Amino acid sequence: MDDEREYKKIKEASDSFMEKFYDLEVYGNYNIPDEWPAILVGEYQTHADVFTLLYSTLRRICFITKESVPDVLSLKEIQEQKEILHSLKENKLVNLFLNENQICTYRDGVFSLAREIGIPVIPYGINGTYKLGSKITIKFGEAINFKGCSPELMDKTLEEKIKKLSE
Repeated sequence: MDDEREYKKIKEASDSFMEKFYDLEVYGNYNIPDEWPAILVGEYQTHADVFTLLYSTLRRICFITKESVPDVLSLKEIQEQKEILHSLKENKLVNLFLNENQICTYRDGVFSLAREIGIPVIPYGINGTYKLGSKITIKFGEAINFKGCSPELMDKTLEEKIKKLSE
């Protein structure tokens, strides 16, 4: 089975499950570009965040984790650092899950790309519990272009945006 068909099956199953068992509200997904590359950034809470993200956009998402975040998905979507640039060059959507105070760990990798070549970063926040039947809200902020921005300003801006979107 090829990657595209595998991804489509996973997304369909995920969407069906989320619609059946949760009250999902998605805000701001119009901020996700239809075609050009972007980096989604949000705080990691639980494995179920993957399914909420899959549900929230029609675009294929490449999921990236750091060692300090548990593996979320092992279906060829976890990208190595060297493959991230390739994914972005192919106009793909890349997601980074962050734990609290982890933004700075991406400074030398993905975020340096965002600062150097101006790939837009879209912060998001997920609010709610994943108890069956509960309400889950995901809010996407506006795309931010950090080209030429200092790492410290980028860190501070993303921390503030993610926190506000998670409320």
